[in-house]
Amino acid sequence: MINKLNYSYEIIGGTSKNRPLIVEYFGKMIDSDTRVLIIGSQHGDEKYARKSLKYLVSYLCKLNNNLTTRLDDSCIAILSDANPDGSIINSRLNAMGIDLNRDHQHLSSIENNDIHSFITKWNPDYLIDVHNYPAKRKYLPKSISLNYDVFVDIPNNPTIYKLISRKKTEKFLEDIKTHVTKSGFHCDRYFVFSSSGKVRHSTHDITNALNFMALRHQIPTFLVEGRQPNRRDDVLTRKNLVLALFTTIFFILQYLIFKKNRKYFHKQQIPQRGDPFYIRYKYKNSSNPLKVRVFDLDLNKEKQIFLTNYAHSLISTKKILLPFGYAIPKNKHILLDFLNRHGFLSIPEKTTQLYYEIEYFNIDEIIFSKKINRTHLKIDFTIKKDTKKLDNYVIFPVNQLGGLLLSLFFELDSKYHLSRYSDLDLCVMQNTVYPILRVV
Repeated sequence: MINKLNYSYEIIGGTSKNRPLIVEYFGKMIDSDTRVLIIGSQHGDEKYARKSLKYLVSYLCKLNNNLTTRLDDSCIAILSDANPDGSIINSRLNAMGIDLNRDHQHLSSIENNDIHSFITKWNPDYLIDVHNYPAKRKYLPKSISLNYDVFVDIPNNPTIYKLISRKKTEKFLEDIKTHVTKSGFHCDRYFVFSSSGKVRHSTHDITNALNFMALRHQIPTFLVEGRQPNRRDDVLTRKNLVLALFTTIFFILQYLIFKKNRKYFHKQQIPQRGDPFYIRYKYKNSSNPLKVRVFDLDLNKEKQIFLTNYAHSLISTKKILLPFGYAIPKNKHILLDFLNRHGFLSIPEKTTQLYYEIEYFNIDEIIFSKKINRTHLKIDFTIKKDTKKLDNYVIFPVNQLGGLLLSLFFELDSKYHLSRYSDLDLCVMQNTVYPILRVV
């Protein structure tokens, strides 16, 4: 039975209002075979995500079954409330007005800086990201609401599947759906409506935890979204919504811990120079409609609808060959601090005295997006080659953990280029020389 010897907690950081970020541990803390991190309530108004994790903590404290033997060699870490400032006022955003689950690339919030530092230190093998979703969607008729107890999803940025097995991950997604459905709950893969009315699964952007954590730490990540209760839900229904989330999370935990192979999903550990790599994608429409379970308030009954504008997958539109790395001018202090906070490693300074083959870019034309925190819509540039010493630069090689992100950050054609954030001092302008060098 798990008792106080198997339980501990740690304050891993805090908020701008000095509220603590508390991680609770179950199992073997030192030299554990498998480490699973669960993060909840990045959005402070997702109360039922917190409730489900508190239920999980209570359950683990009382646990007495086969999982305990695995916990002798494994460890579960639970951060039930990643946004305590938002939770206290029932706000999606933190006290500084930041959406934490859109901040994992930018890393502008105190909370995410502390969470990322903790993850780098604790080095989990898996991450489960727990949320709530609203059943009402503005792109559906007012009388129609989604009727799923829980959604699940896996990373939707194809870059991730250079590192982990898509086949095994998608098979596990189906296993989760099957188990939760057999347990008496309505479960399916998560989907959303875009502003154009297109239906798709989780975003391919790398601002959220699901995609960014998988890329930065090269670990499988899983999204669990429970339905947010509405006014017509009675007490029993609300309890069942907590139970649906708990059932889903606990099944994932059992699978990951009993699998006892932290590399089961992995394909390649470290990216290498010359590897083919895609930096831009677009959605591909499915030939089949998406079948959706809904509740019709006018008819007061469940029914199914079919959505035809359904983008099931993504296709790549821009490929590069990975360089050795990227050279950042030493006077780009804000940008260098950003990379250091993300934990990226640079080569020793003395090696910058050597001669390197480099490529630099003259920006010929650029069309900017009108949307906030979006990359340019189009860019044309000319590539020039040279050989030079880089003693005025800091070189970050791609052959490190999470090194693929460096190409997503700095390649001018990348959908996720850092110029989307004006405060990082990486503005790209027409008829200028791009300050970042590609070290080939």
